[in-house]
Amino acid sequence: GGMKFDPSNPPYIPGGFPTLDRRTVSMAATHCLPPAPLGEGGCAREPHYNVHNLYGLSEAIATRKAVDKIIGSRSLIIARSTYPGSGQVSGAWLGDTASSWGDLRLSVAGTLSMGILGVPMVGADICGFAGNTTRELCVRWHQLGSLYPFSRNHNELYGVPQEPYAFDAEALAIIRRALLTRYSLVSYLYSLAHQAHADGTPIWRPLLMEFGGELGEVAGLDEQFMLGPCILVSPVLREGRTSVR
Repeated sequence: GGMKFDPSNPPYIPGGFPTLDRRTVSMAATHCLPPAPLGEGGCAREPHYNVHNLYGLSEAIATRKAVDKIIGSRSLIIARSTYPGSGQVSGAWLGDTASSWGDLRLSVAGTLSMGILGVPMVGADICGFAGNTTRELCVRWHQLGSLYPFSRNHNELYGVPQEPYAFDAEALAIIRRALLTRYSLVSYLYSLAHQAHADGTPIWRPLLMEFGGELGEVAGLDEQFMLGPCILVSPVLREGRTSVR
């Protein structure tokens, strides 16, 4: 016989942690998964190792059922722990994004990736969540973030204020213009959201989805994207820049 599998110490452990169950439930713990007629209580005993990443999806499904029963109409549920296909029951945000130009850029790839994985209603915290933003960064982030499917300005308790009105009149006017652009596209965004609901097509799309015939030229472009099939977005994502190429 070979070595016995230890769910807390698999061959690969991400993040450099000593064991996989650090800061979470033991990977060897078991869950009762009905309705399989096996094990104790008429259910299958499944190791936590096999279902850990499904917790966020399971939580969203339960929340959706409860909210729909209580409210009886459409509602918005935003989750942080997700799984491919979670978009059927909830949206998501990209977590504790840092107030940095690097994370501004990464939010493009993050939003595109989540859409492809079945979570189309997604976005990052505009201006960043952790740390202090700057005037220029926050203005640029609003220009991009006004087009996130899920668009909100959000930061930590002790960060500097980053509401649009916290800046000077010029910055406020630029941000207002970006937000009004979003409102001018509401009907288009609503149509894209309906398509995502109907067949899973993302709201934000990598260029290769719309220009697959030019794969060699567009496959490596991760700082531009399509908002649906009609609008190409090429945001300013670097400090001190006034144009993009």
